[in-house]
Amino acid sequence: MNFNQCDYTYLIKIISKEKIVYDKTEYQNVIEKCVFSNRKTFKQGYKELSKKYNEENYLILTYQKIRRSWYECPKPRIRIEK
Repeated sequence: MNFNQCDYTYLIKIISKEKIVYDKTEYQNVIEKCVFSNRKTFKQGYKELSKKYNEENYLILTYQKIRRSWYECPKPRIRIEK
């Protein structure tokens, strides 16, 4: 799927901290990509994904599309329920 052609404004990318070695070259292991159209669903999706993928083994990157280009954006603040 080409994310630039769609009408999405937020992207969350989950990357494993373990690298894949192929032909003596290391590559990032992208586990999951999720796209969202508005801030509210982006925040809910980030909350669910941060529960599913912990920070110790996975890297969670967030991006926002501004003028047809993807830029890294700050992670939304979520409340931790006890």
